[in-house]
Amino acid sequence: MQWCKLTSLVVLAMFLAGCAGQVKQDKPPQTWQERSSRLSYLVRWKMQGKMAFRSIDRAESASISWLQDKEHTELRLSGPLGFSTTTISSDGEVIEVKQAKETRYYAMSDTVRIYRDTGINLPLKALPYWLKGLPNPDAAIERQEFLGDQLKQLVQSGWTIDYEQYKPFKSYSLPTKVNIKRADTQLRLIMRQWMTQNIK
Repeated sequence: MQWCKLTSLVVLAMFLAGCAGQVKQDKPPQTWQERSSRLSYLVRWKMQGKMAFRSIDRAESASISWLQDKEHTELRLSGPLGFSTTTISSDGEVIEVKQAKETRYYAMSDTVRIYRDTGINLPLKALPYWLKGLPNPDAAIERQEFLGDQLKQLVQSGWTIDYEQYKPFKSYSLPTKVNIKRADTQLRLIMRQWMTQNIK
């Protein structure tokens, strides 16, 4: 149960937005413009895989199922050996956390309370873009590096996002290994499956 509480707190912190950084970016290749434009229309998708989180005082890992439908986000986390599943939902304004028989609500704008409860800051508003291999359009880009038409590294809002691997899923090439880091906070994601059609 302690593991579940820590995991839910870790994921709750994803709903905090990062700070905007100074603009400094390399000129992207022409093929990137085409790729990013196409991915921007992918607003309903589901990703399944594993996550590992590390900070100064904790380390957590879990299986993750992430459903994104425009502004709506739904995460399901499950730990090893059948630990209780945690479900976290948001409509972009309110966060609902369900674990066992307990349900809690947070206003997304109440970053002080969320940070006080978790002690961690991971920006969920940016993550739906970062996971697809796109910059967050609402924040300045500090640096970006490309390999062909794909992002290799992105620095945005003080976070460094390294894209270690992409694989094809249907008609899209999407990240399968991503490392997100700022100072002593690190989130590593391994995406085993992306679904972009017939999502249930």
